[in-house]
Amino acid sequence: MVDSVFLYPAENGLDVTSIERFLAQQPDVLLDPLGTGTYLVCGVPEAKDLYRDERIANPSEFPYVVLVTVKPERMNVYQEWGDEDGLRSAREIVRWVIEHNRCRIQDEYYKDWTERVAQQGVGVLYPKQLT
Repeated sequence: MVDSVFLYPAENGLDVTSIERFLAQQPDVLLDPLGTGTYLVCGVPEAKDLYRDERIANPSEFPYVVLVTVKPERMNVYQEWGDEDGLRSAREIVRWVIEHNRCRIQDEYYKDWTERVAQQGVGVLYPKQLT
């Protein structure tokens, strides 16, 4: 499994507005209540309130969830601490982004996954046991 997915636009910039709109529509995704612009992928909708409260109570740390940041020059999906539900959601987020933006895909070690994902699908970035 890839611990962090970095998506870089193949040309111009990522469509931040459409990506943020997509993230806001996900039932298990929470925009950081502290205003950092980071999205917390909670895994299940029922966990959003718990992670919101945890984040507010301890503002110096993020909860152990998948974290997503979006900028025109790159999108980062930090998924090392995500549970299976969070990883499933992260996989769908990455799938949607690469279907709607031409991207170069790298991991935390700068390994390029673009061709492999194009040939085998986004699932190659995630554990095989995820259904």
